[in-house]
Amino acid sequence: DKDLAWVTDHKQGDITITGATAKYAEIALQGPKAEDILKGMTPADIVSLKYFQFLETMVAGRKCIVSRTGYTGEDGYEIYFAPAEASYLWNAILDAGKPFGLVPNGLGARDTLRFEVCYWLYGHDLDNTIAPLESGQNFVISWDHDFVGKPALLAMKEKGVPRKWIGVKMNSRAIPRNGFDCLAGDPAAPVKIGYVTSGNYCPTLGGSYALCMVAKDAVKVGDTVYIPIRGKAESGVVVKRPFMQPNAGHKHDK
Repeated sequence: DKDLAWVTDHKQGDITITGATAKYAEIALQGPKAEDILKGMTPADIVSLKYFQFLETMVAGRKCIVSRTGYTGEDGYEIYFAPAEASYLWNAILDAGKPFGLVPNGLGARDTLRFEVCYWLYGHDLDNTIAPLESGQNFVISWDHDFVGKPALLAMKEKGVPRKWIGVKMNSRAIPRNGFDCLAGDPAAPVKIGYVTSGNYCPTLGGSYALCMVAKDAVKVGDTVYIPIRGKAESGVVVKRPFMQPNAGHKHDK
């Protein structure tokens, strides 16, 4: 609803914008075996489909849109279809995936996976108070044409970006959560330099990590920060992002 409202408010010319969210359901088929599973369910050449590309085809005999996308850091596909087909396609995909060890996972698993590769989560690592220059999303900005917000970003770029998005490896198993303070300086009296945007335990890496929005010059990689958790200032070390490299897109986009 928020996206639709924003696009509608900023439309130009004689166009009509209609929200179509309710017309589609979606299943994300993710992981190293996703390609092997899906190619046996569709006549389309999904093997040569590159990351961020999509096509219309049949999956298990049902009309679908298939995109080579996902938010897990793994290779995979997102499959869109009429909501009435959701139960049928869910079971069809699970059946086709049984020989490959496919199992269903929920949002908690997805959030852990996206966090380990430092993908942004809207409402946490992104919102209408965080500029793309602060969140490390410079790659989405095309400066060679006009767009909504360009003057503000140019002004920020010229003046100096005030904040940056950092990764932190905690020294304990304590898990930082969105909104917790991020402190630095004298261990006896650290001062606030920002806040946690996301935090979680990373099973693949075997430790607790945090993503924080902090003052640009407050800390660098290797510095110690402190995050108050349950009344205790838990320490951590600033590390490079992402915490681990994503596998998504690498196979076909070399």
